Amino acid sequence: MMASFNRNVSHDLRGPIGCIASLASLAGDALNKGDVVRARGRLSMISEMAEASAKLVTALLDLASTDRAEPKRSRVDLRALVDEVVGQLSLCVAHAPRAAIRVLPLPTAMADADLLRPVFLNLIGNALKFTRNRNDGQVEIGGFSDAQHTTVFVRDNGIGFENSAALRIFEPFVRMHWRDYEGHGIGLSIVQAAIQRHGGRVWATSTPGKATTFQFTLPHEEKRARGAPCAQPHPAASAFAHTTDRAPSPV
Repeated sequence: MMASFNRNVSHDLRGPIGCIASLASLAGDALNKGDVVRARGRLSMISEMAEASAKLVTALLDLASTDRAEPKRSRVDLRALVDEVVGQLSLCVAHAPRAAIRVLPLPTAMADADLLRPVFLNLIGNALKFTRNRNDGQVEIGGFSDAQHTTVFVRDNGIGFENSAALRIFEPFVRMHWRDYEGHGIGLSIVQAAIQRHGGRVWATSTPGKATTFQFTLPHEEKRARGAPCAQPHPAASAFAHTTDRAPSPV
């Protein structure tokens, strides 16, 4: 598994680095010929590729740190955390079509807020990304607690995927819609690592072209709960409500 991971990292970094080197050479040739316009075009492409490579490295570092982190548990207001994340994402997607976001009731949970923040950033961010081409895009976040777990769901009516891929999507560098949507395929690996560090589980169900639901559990006990059973799905996770409570603010 580590060999495969290393091959994927090498492949995803080698391509942009090779292009940057070639473009730098072309930019130098253009400058030598006095073609400033062409040189600027090449430099702009170099900047874009360098930024993409930097984002990949950042994602890999986030994955490594999440996988090693020991949760520092405290009582976390999940609604407040989701509101914070939605506010951040509203700035990132200001120039793209945005889904209506509905935040349903969310409980508090014994968790590490710093580990949960990238979970919500990735799950809600993905939901917004994969609904951006719909005029009626909707994203819902909610949850509930039972005797053993807090269960949270993030649901959207976006592009979806085949359920046969529901386990594979949590592997690093796996991307279902790589031709049409940006990303490195690291986000869901970070989600899984963070939830597993809490002793919980994360899983997904989807219908292509209709809906996708991600759910995760957080055990109430501070000890790591291995092999804990899935909590029952929240009723609101199976159907969208007809009204919306919240949408990202325009910038």
